[in-house]
Amino acid sequence: MMSAESPQKENLSSKFNDLNNEVKTLRTTIKNRDKMRAIEWAIDNVDKFGCFEYKHKKVNTTNTYQSPEYVQSVLVWFRKGQGTFLDNNIYISPNTYCHMEQPKEDEREEFRFRLSEQIFQLTGTKPRIMKKDDGRYAIHYS
Repeated sequence: MMSAESPQKENLSSKFNDLNNEVKTLRTTIKNRDKMRAIEWAIDNVDKFGCFEYKHKKVNTTNTYQSPEYVQSVLVWFRKGQGTFLDNNIYISPNTYCHMEQPKEDEREEFRFRLSEQIFQLTGTKPRIMKKDDGRYAIHYS
């Protein structure tokens, strides 16, 4: 009798493991779909929430730019499942920098903070900003 129950238990255990794996796969699929839906919504509504102004030292030191276009480009990288490097010449400040002058670190940090906040307002998820070994910053969707 023991030998007859053992194959049945193994078969039941195998079916349970298969079902458990299917549930895990389904959860992952739903989580990814929700993430993509949030990112798509954010891309479509980027100009409606949390917009800010910034300057770019290398492009034009006197111009002030609006954040939606930059934020949208970051969100497109997130949609691809990737992060991206942040331009170290972008900053928020009333100051303008010419020639060899560089924006201060706290002015660049303010840009990174505002970028992160706008993405958080749009997606409900705070992105991760990490400093790499080479000194550049990268942003990733959490």
